[in-house]
Amino acid sequence: MSTIPTRIVDDAIALLNTPAPPAGVPNATRTFTFAIDPAMLPTISGYLEEIDIRDPSQGNGPVTEDDVHFKLECRVMGDETTAPDVAADPLIRHVVSRLAGQEKGVQAGMLYRTILFNGVKYEYQQSDHAYCLATVRFIARSQHKTGDLETWA
Repeated sequence: MSTIPTRIVDDAIALLNTPAPPAGVPNATRTFTFAIDPAMLPTISGYLEEIDIRDPSQGNGPVTEDDVHFKLECRVMGDETTAPDVAADPLIRHVVSRLAGQEKGVQAGMLYRTILFNGVKYEYQQSDHAYCLATVRFIARSQHKTGDLETWA
C-alpha cells in the first residue's frame, strides 16, 4: 500500500480529472520525470514536495498531524497573440477551483481534512517558443497513526 502523502497526491489528480476538465485543459498526470517535448503541451503534472509535522507532541502521541505539501505544474506555450502566463490561466483556474478548500478526502477515504491553496510561482523560458511553467502549490492537512504513514487516524 502507498503512504498517505502519496495517496493524497493521487487523490488530487483524480479530483482534477473527474469530472472531465473543461475544454482546452488537459487531464492531470502523476509526475513527469523526463524532458517534455513542446508538442506535448499543455500539461498538468502532480508531485509530492514535503511533509511537515505539525503535531506539538512531535510524534510522541498516538496521532501525528502533518502538512503534506504538493504541487501541480501547469506547462504551456504562448504564441504571437497570447503571452505564456495568460495561456496558463485556464489550467491554473481549473487546478485551484477543483482543489482549494477540498475537505475530508472524500475520494481517498479521509486521507486529509482540508486542502489549502498555497500560491503560484511562474517561470519562463524563451527559446523558439514562449514557454511558461506555473507551479501551483497546496498543503493538505492530514493525520496518521504515529510511526505509520499508511494508516489514517
